[in-house]
Amino acid sequence: KRTAPDHLPLFHSMRSSWLLEIVAYSLHVRLCSAVAVPPLCLSTESKAQTVSYQDVKYAFPLYRGSWSTSHLFAEAVRVLLYEKLHIETEYPLPVASSSCDLTKLVAGCAGSLSCNTTEKDAGLFASPPSAWAGVDVWATSNCVRDVLNFADSAGYVGYTTNAGLHAFDTAIAEAAKNEIVLDFWQALKNPLTIKFFSSVQEVDAAIRAMTVLAPDITGAGLGCKNETSDSCNSTGYLTPMCDSGLGLDCENGWHYSPACAANKSQCIPVILGNPVWNFKEWAETAALHEIPLAFTSVSFDKNAFLGEIEAVYQLHSMKYSVLFYWWKPDSTFSSLNTTMVLFRDEMLAIAQTQNNVKMMWDRMYEIVPDYGTTSWRDIQHLLKSAYFSHADMTAMVASFDGTLDSAFNVSCDWLKSNEEVWQTWFLDTTFCDRGKYYDSKLEWCELCKPGTFTDHEGMTECSSCAAGKYEEFRGSSRCSSCAAGFFSSSEGAKVCAGCMEGSYTNETGSTSCLSCDAGFTTSSRGSTSDTDCTAV
Repeated sequence: KRTAPDHLPLFHSMRSSWLLEIVAYSLHVRLCSAVAVPPLCLSTESKAQTVSYQDVKYAFPLYRGSWSTSHLFAEAVRVLLYEKLHIETEYPLPVASSSCDLTKLVAGCAGSLSCNTTEKDAGLFASPPSAWAGVDVWATSNCVRDVLNFADSAGYVGYTTNAGLHAFDTAIAEAAKNEIVLDFWQALKNPLTIKFFSSVQEVDAAIRAMTVLAPDITGAGLGCKNETSDSCNSTGYLTPMCDSGLGLDCENGWHYSPACAANKSQCIPVILGNPVWNFKEWAETAALHEIPLAFTSVSFDKNAFLGEIEAVYQLHSMKYSVLFYWWKPDSTFSSLNTTMVLFRDEMLAIAQTQNNVKMMWDRMYEIVPDYGTTSWRDIQHLLKSAYFSHADMTAMVASFDGTLDSAFNVSCDWLKSNEEVWQTWFLDTTFCDRGKYYDSKLEWCELCKPGTFTDHEGMTECSSCAAGKYEEFRGSSRCSSCAAGFFSSSEGAKVCAGCMEGSYTNETGSTSCLSCDAGFTTSSRGSTSDTDCTAV
């Protein structure tokens, strides 16, 4: 949990240490893979090996977002890939800052591509992509829905995310004293509500005057740039932003909704996480429902989400009151007491309740794990089956302090305590389909040999066909009865024998043939009736 005082900037908080450790760890694994060995959770030694695609060896690139739930989910899956399926894994850079970015990386159309069929058909998508699987994506995002056409869905993650505008509980409590229920959107239209929030002018001035202390990791896209020091301590790195390219009226980095544009002192300040994503949608909601809101996205070295986090922490410590966009469960603002303001879902373009999903590279079937008893189906089944309940993920986030060590420890603790759950995420190689049996020496399911069968799943040996029956092929789940004129006298027959001359059988499933009366015989083998018996 966050132990630093509230007045310290973000980069003394758990959120920054987590993001920066992700970058440092990923760089270390990539540059020093010969010595970087992930910690072990469920075993005492690793047998992990690479996977091959078109004769090139890879560590399996498992992608996750920079948010808490994605990090914890991915770490649990990584442990199981590494220790149970014996697959080398890596977390590719850069860390995704949105569900859309994460999905594009798995589809192979990241960067400047628009992710459409024309580009796909022209061979512009990366193959293999930089990520072969991704976890914890908001399925309701328009971008995600479009890009998922070029990746395979791996199903839901189990828990849900609640996303929307949050207020500090101090404002909620003050409003309650005045009989205003601030945690419902209609209260924002009450003219008295503005007194529980700081003015846009106050918030704007405070943000522009903020001091930022942030280590720089070259090329990582995090931290402010200072060529002479490992950190910088200057104002001007946080800037309110509004993108007029979205068709919005912007003024000094803010967009004022029509309900308060003529009197900006009556606007409630709202800090969003990105100048493009979800900005226009919130502006349209405020305009349509006449809510007096002013929106901005706080930029920090071109990373708006980090800017939002930094600004919200510092505004909270300075006793300013604002609305800000975020989601739960998540550890980013766990040290701040906040409450989400509820809207009706039909008012919003991005639903407040998100059913998060996983996705996989759509050519997963072409990879070949170098560990002999693992197949691509094992990987696929694990990714599709893995899930966490909402209660489990909420508890895990509450224990997560933002560091990589913590992500491993929290995920590992869950895995150790819930083996009966995650064991079901694997294909059970000992529980074989009908027509197969488990070979303990090979540690794999083998097809039943001709003359044998299994008619139930999970068998450790095949049964022989009964007398009167046969099976000529491998992998049978039942034996066939011998046809009339044929028989099998013993168990395990691969084929049935025809009745010899002088004998017949008119029944199926015969174990022997009937002889013709004395002085009579049949003209050929396989006779099926006593009428075939003729006088000698």
